[in-house]
Amino acid sequence: MLSFHPFDRKKHTLVETLNSLSILYTPTNKILVMTKYLVFSDIHGASLAPVREMFEARKVDVGICIGDFDRVYSAREAKSIQKDHPLYVAPGNHDQAHLYKRTISSGRLRDQGVTSNELWDEWDNDQEATKYINDMLNNNSEDGKSGRSLSLDVGGLSTRAIHGGLAGTHITEPADLWNRIESEEDYMANFSIMRQYGIKLLLRGHDHEVQYARLDPKTGFKKYDANGGKFNLFDRREHIVSPGAYFKGEVAVITTGESNPVVEFKQF
Repeated sequence: MLSFHPFDRKKHTLVETLNSLSILYTPTNKILVMTKYLVFSDIHGASLAPVREMFEARKVDVGICIGDFDRVYSAREAKSIQKDHPLYVAPGNHDQAHLYKRTISSGRLRDQGVTSNELWDEWDNDQEATKYINDMLNNNSEDGKSGRSLSLDVGGLSTRAIHGGLAGTHITEPADLWNRIESEEDYMANFSIMRQYGIKLLLRGHDHEVQYARLDPKTGFKKYDANGGKFNLFDRREHIVSPGAYFKGEVAVITTGESNPVVEFKQF
């Protein structure tokens, strides 16, 4: 069994490991028609039935899930939706912790009335769901729709989806799943890596906050508390989208196919 050792809170970037984490999905053909991408993160035991309903009602065309299932049934729902619809999935820090029997203190576990030990047993008792998440964590998924980090083309924007971030503040490893973006310095560290690798759009979760940040070559850095907001994703800028927490009904929808992609932050 793998072991993980906590250490002092520190800053961390993923320049040295980004390539090994990121090569997951690159479509062979860019989608030129209007396409709606549903972006969501931090499920924490909530049902994914609304996601399936959005697909089946044709309200969205593509889904991007950025992890923290907590419960086996939520992961199984994601896997089931993937069989019928284009849903791309990356794992979260909670998912990694449960599989590797690491105790975490979380208000979300308390709200669900469950402990880390109970979740270890829950995952141990479902080897199919465990393999599903473990394959993501190790980039061994064979479905082409799952991995520790997702690389996609969203309306012509080179896009990375990862639970924590490319850089930030974390209290333990693995940093890519635990990174929090807490300050302008953290944002700028992510933007620096994005520019180095030609990434225009970063989709991330973990913080349970609805936020949008962008870096413009002329006007510089700006961050917005984005509840209910709508923003143009101009190609001249780098963008970081945090859709909020799915368990609170928070999602982001990115619409492509017009002059430039547009992100809108919604409640479902």
